[in-house]
Amino acid sequence: MPTNETQPAALEKQHGMFRFDFTEGDGAGVIASCANPLGVDAYIKRALLVVTTPSTAAATVDAGVAAAIGTSNDQLFDGKSVATAGVFDNMNDTDNGTNGLVGLFWDADNFLTIAEASGDVTGLVGFMLLDLADVTP
Repeated sequence: MPTNETQPAALEKQHGMFRFDFTEGDGAGVIASCANPLGVDAYIKRALLVVTTPSTAAATVDAGVAAAIGTSNDQLFDGKSVATAGVFDNMNDTDNGTNGLVGLFWDADNFLTIAEASGDVTGLVGFMLLDLADVTP
């Protein structure tokens, strides 16, 4: 092997897709939060926001990672409309919004939260698919 190549040891740590279900809860504030499912520092390679039942009124959501459960953040999706059903991709600039990133580090002890950003999310049902990679040495 040439001296500038390395063994792809990190590939064995890849875990694939995780599903995170959510519903509108009380129609306001935080819709759902989940702990890092790997329990170690991870990288969110892709996030798909899947709206199976849209909100009954105009509404937007934010989704991101924060240190405390239930703390809203918008690093994955920023003000994404959930008034129509569909699959929305954080890698698409029209889906992820102004602050949305195409990838995001997720510390082992942090939480991913989906929260109402505007409007009324009553009736909203869906899930998020997260493509995660373990980044611990």
